[in-house]
Amino acid sequence: MNCPSCGANVSDGAKFCPKCGTRINAAGTPGGPAGRKQPPKQKKSKNGLIAVLVTVLVLALCACGGYVGYRLYQKLAGQTTMSRNEDREDKDWEEDEKPREKKTTEEEPAEEETTAEETSAEETLPAQTTSAASESTAYGEGAAATTAWNANESQTTAAWDINAAQTTAAWDINQAQTTAAWDINSASPAADEYILPDSSTRYLTGTDIAGLTSEELRLARNEIYARHGRKFKDEALQAYFNSKSWYAGTIEPERFSDDALLNDVERKNLELIKAREAVLN
Repeated sequence: MNCPSCGANVSDGAKFCPKCGTRINAAGTPGGPAGRKQPPKQKKSKNGLIAVLVTVLVLALCACGGYVGYRLYQKLAGQTTMSRNEDREDKDWEEDEKPREKKTTEEEPAEEETTAEETSAEETLPAQTTSAASESTAYGEGAAATTAWNANESQTTAAWDINAAQTTAAWDINQAQTTAAWDINSASPAADEYILPDSSTRYLTGTDIAGLTSEELRLARNEIYARHGRKFKDEALQAYFNSKSWYAGTIEPERFSDDALLNDVERKNLELIKAREAVLN
């Protein structure tokens, strides 16, 4: 026989292969410490695992099929129940219509009787109208009283309208005068404290600054900055603006930005004043 491991010829009854040393058992298969019986066992375990997976898959498919069939059954049963309910409603509606038709035919004579009653009522209307006309004649004197009341009411309304108009006109005049006086009083102190009061709202001309000295031009130029709360490093200049009631210094000179805080009118007026200062200096 041959060695199962290396294929060498082995004599009958030999316990070991003369070439590789593999132990030979009675069945002619290798044994001992280096036996080769594990691969067949692995195949059996793989086959068992495959069988378990197939069984689980089949059960899952059966469960899905059963669920789908159950849902279809519910849907069909619901549709059947709805159709039965609709048929019942149609039958009930037909049964209700028949008694209504009978009641309508029975109520027609009653309408004819009502028409007769309306005819008798119409015949009594002329008599009642005639009695009402006589009563209105008896109260003819009330028309004069109504006319007098309307005349007094119209006169009272006209007098009220005249007084209201006069009062409103007087109020408007007093309010306008008060507002004008307030504007004059509130504007005068501030205007007196400025060298150029409108240098932030009007484009100045050479004529506006022609009579100013070099020091006045310097104050007028910084006046534009002071309006926006700029502080000054020059102590004399800071003291000058601190004496003005309208000044409130809140921005340090390093943080003041001409582009962000000054408008176009102020920037143009600054250029005009600086040019005039250059001529005088």
